[in-house]
Amino acid sequence: MVIMIASILVTVLCCMYVYDWFKKKSDGQSSQLSRSKRFLKVSYNQLLKATDGFSEANLIGSGGFCSFYKGTLDVDDDGFVAVKVLHLQNRGAQM
Repeated sequence: MVIMIASILVTVLCCMYVYDWFKKKSDGQSSQLSRSKRFLKVSYNQLLKATDGFSEANLIGSGGFCSFYKGTLDVDDDGFVAVKVLHLQNRGAQM
C-alpha cells in the first residue's frame, strides 16, 4: 500500500516538473518573438537622420543624465520615435 502511494506521488511530481518545463520553454519562445516585434534594430545613422542630427528643434526635454529627442523613422508607417541620449560624462548616468 505504501509503495503504491509513493509511486503515485512520484509520478504526479514528475508530471508537474515536465509540465512546468514545457510551459517555461514555450513562454520563453513567445516572449522572444514579441520582443523582436516590439523593438526595431536601428543604426546610429538612422537615428541621426530621424532627429535631424539631434537638433534643438527636436529636443523634447533634458535632465541631469539624459536628453530626449523626437524623430521620424523611414522604416515604419507610424515611425515616430523618442530617442534617449545618455550624458555619460555626468556622474551617475547609467545605461
